[in-house]
Amino acid sequence: MNKTPLYLGSVEEAIEAGELELWRTSFRANEACADAIRTEISKCYDGAYLDTSCVGKVVKRFGQERVQFVLANTLRELDYDGRFSQRNKDWGMKIPVPPDKRHNCSFIVNTHPAILDGFISAFRKEYEPQQAVDFQQLQG
Repeated sequence: MNKTPLYLGSVEEAIEAGELELWRTSFRANEACADAIRTEISKCYDGAYLDTSCVGKVVKRFGQERVQFVLANTLRELDYDGRFSQRNKDWGMKIPVPPDKRHNCSFIVNTHPAILDGFISAFRKEYEPQQAVDFQQLQG
């Protein structure tokens, strides 16, 4: 599993705190996680059905916290797309993702939104009820 801590501040906050390397390491892990989600979806989608076992594979590799963060970022960046369910969009807005017009677009999961919506729903069904990540607790 990728043990890189998720940096929850903006790049500006990281610079102010002298933690730019921590931010960069986390940012690269966010990009890798988004790519892994896309890759797993392409492996597990047969053209009609998404084998949702791919969700667990990505979570095992990157952890629930980072997968949740990357999915929420994707929903925020693509909020105009009507192929995402309103339930998933509302969920994504509850996850704190620092706004960053220069960097957040770099860890969007680039795959068909309707299929990604199914991945997000499967992630939420599997991981949200038991152990939702409390980002407020992580920050303070």
